[in-house]
Formats: sequence, structure tokens, C-alpha cells
Amino acid sequence: MLLAAVSEDSSMLQVQRAVSALSAAGLPPPAREVMAAITARINKEDNVMAIILALQTASRLSDKAEVGTVLEEIEDLTARLDDIGGVFLQFEEGLEATAMFVAAAYGLSDHVDVEPALKEVRSLPEGGGGGKTGPGGCRGLPGQGLV
Repeated sequence: MLLAAVSEDSSMLQVQRAVSALSAAGLPPPAREVMAAITARINKEDNVMAIILALQTASRLSDKAEVGTVLEEIEDLTARLDDIGGVFLQFEEGLEATAMFVAAAYGLSDHVDVEPALKEVRSLPEGGGGGKTGPGGCRGLPGQGLV
């Protein structure tokens, strides 16, 4: 039943949930089929959340799986970040989507042992704001996007 959900006709969410369930059960997801489904869904569901789910799904595959097409989506999605006041970068979908993207991008990059394809992130102006430093030197202020 779970394997049937890994198809080009399934939504990205169905594919992601099926792969997560297979992984949780200790069963290796079929990498070729998963990548074919992910690639098809990205072409049909070209939106921020679908691509985030694709990144999360690809990170559950074997580290030997060919995930290059999904890795390329990191840079493409980074280009969609909106500039907020010349200081912050955030998706139109909000901070939660932005945080999920950063976590998924770093998760997949770490999984396949490559440097994340996130563009260099600007830092706060001298004396500007506090915030904690996150992945890749990103700094965030409460209620704001990435810097």
C-alpha cells in the first residue's frame, strides 16, 4: 500500500508520507521510483511547500541515491525568497515555510555530504539587532525572516 503511494500520480504530500512511513518501518524506499515521483510532482506542483516536501523526502533515501535534481531546487527556491526591508529574506508563505526550507535544505545537503546551495546570507548591519545565529550563519530576529 505504501509503495503504491510512490507514483507520479500521487501528490507530493502522499509521496513524502509514504517514504517517511517506509523509513520509520526500517524499509528502504525505492529510490528510483521516489525520485521519478518527486521530479514529476515538482513539475506539476511548482510551489514552495511542494519543493520543501521534495527536499525532506529525498533526505530519507539512501545516501547513494541520485538526488541531484532535487538538490538543484535549493538554489532555485532560494531565488524566490523575498527581500524584507533590505535586511531579511523570507518566503511570501511566511516564516514557517522559510524555516522549513532552511532545515530541509541543510538536512538533504548533510545527508548526501555536500555544501548546501544556499546563497551567502547577509548579516545584520553593525550594531543592528540581536538574534541567534542559525545554519549557515543566518541570523533571525523574533517574528522576522532570515538575514
